[in-house]
Amino acid sequence: MAISAPVPSDPEPEVISTRPSLAVVIPVRNGAATLPAQLRALAEQRAAPPFEVIVSDNGSEDDLAGVLLAARASWPNMSLRSVDSGERAGVSHARNVGAAAAHADAVAFCDSDDRVGPDWVRAMADGLAQFDSVGGPLDEGTLNRPDARAQAHVKDALPVGLDFLPYPVGANCGVRRSVWADLGGFDEEFTQGAEEVDFFWRLQLGGHTLGFAPDAVVAYRHRADLRGTVRQAFKYGAASCQLVAAHRGDVPPESLRAILAAWLTLVIRLPLVVVPDRRPHFLRRVAHKAGQVVGSWRFRVLHLA
Repeated sequence: MAISAPVPSDPEPEVISTRPSLAVVIPVRNGAATLPAQLRALAEQRAAPPFEVIVSDNGSEDDLAGVLLAARASWPNMSLRSVDSGERAGVSHARNVGAAAAHADAVAFCDSDDRVGPDWVRAMADGLAQFDSVGGPLDEGTLNRPDARAQAHVKDALPVGLDFLPYPVGANCGVRRSVWADLGGFDEEFTQGAEEVDFFWRLQLGGHTLGFAPDAVVAYRHRADLRGTVRQAFKYGAASCQLVAAHRGDVPPESLRAILAAWLTLVIRLPLVVVPDRRPHFLRRVAHKAGQVVGSWRFRVLHLA
């Protein structure tokens, strides 16, 4: 696991008049279409402490530079800069480069295609003043179609992964920068997903605290196209096996009964493939299971339930 030194795209200011309390890191790869709405949401924060926004460009080929130029013109009072994280693809690397470039002692992470709530910065800063790390709830309605099926994200607590430990979703999480450094950052070998689960599990296993910030709400965007949804589900299924392998001996083993029940349920629900409004959810489940099969072989684990 390695953390690469940041490669700033923008010149560093010679004097920082007010040291930020929080750094907001946004990993971006070809997110020029959605990033402006996220930056606007950050510019319109209520009662926020001083904070900086760091856009970590993970090899974008769209007009990200133009978006940042327009954002600086629209919100000149917002501390906004970019760093180049394109030398290695992956959200873990992009987050690590952004965190390494932060001036603040606390770092919060959000994504370019989501939208933080108006109290998000304040809530994250308050949470990180109390805990070593923190996560908030996801609003899955605002940015998605009314018929979009919500995923397994609880609204009043952090999700628990594989019946082991809680974790915040990567689109809405934060950590004290010293703790991030002590852990060696996000593991950049996780390129298909589950990197935030691994990071916050390691954090808790290392004796650090994880809290929940109910006011740190992020409007979360689902994949709009079926092909993208299925591809993402496959990757997440494989990544869950990588997670089990990385925490071998910690994650509770799966019983044969649980595995058989999971696959039997999938077979029983096979007729849903012909129901238009249920087909996307069913195919997502199939893709996730297929990813688990491939991941179990690749990472030499048994994770099929």
